[in-house]
Amino acid sequence: MIQLNFRLISIAVLLVSTVSCLAAEPLPSSIMTGNVQTFAISCPDNPQQTTIDMNNCISTKLDAVKSVEKKYVSVARSRLSAEKNNQALGAFEKENQAWDRLIEASSQATYAYWREGTLRGLKATDREIALIELRIHEQWQNWIGYEDSTPPLLPEPRFNNIE
Repeated sequence: MIQLNFRLISIAVLLVSTVSCLAAEPLPSSIMTGNVQTFAISCPDNPQQTTIDMNNCISTKLDAVKSVEKKYVSVARSRLSAEKNNQALGAFEKENQAWDRLIEASSQATYAYWREGTLRGLKATDREIALIELRIHEQWQNWIGYEDSTPPLLPEPRFNNIE
């Protein structure tokens, strides 16, 4: 009975989150294989021949990975809210704040390291993207999946960063 209730909550959370994500920015193209969704993080119409091209491309990639992040964070937050688990929801929010600080500090550190190069912004944003991808997967594993045979609310996220 309890497992059935969790499944019903999970389905409701997924439906609400999916509808709210439809109003948000579009997700990057992806391929489903089993319960794994591999997102293509790319900028296909960008020649990447100049620093400006490369900066525009990395900005497009950052927007793409942030749209996936919003979806997965929203679903995790909705699940915890639906379960009325305020303690876990508070912990989840603290975790998100910690991730935000880590990603910002790491990106700034990379920018400082490459401070004299024209690619410093590119390098810093590339690191930011890698950490956001890690965050999404970690949060999927810890907040969107289940320990029993209940399927996760969203497929496992993977990323294919295309140059």
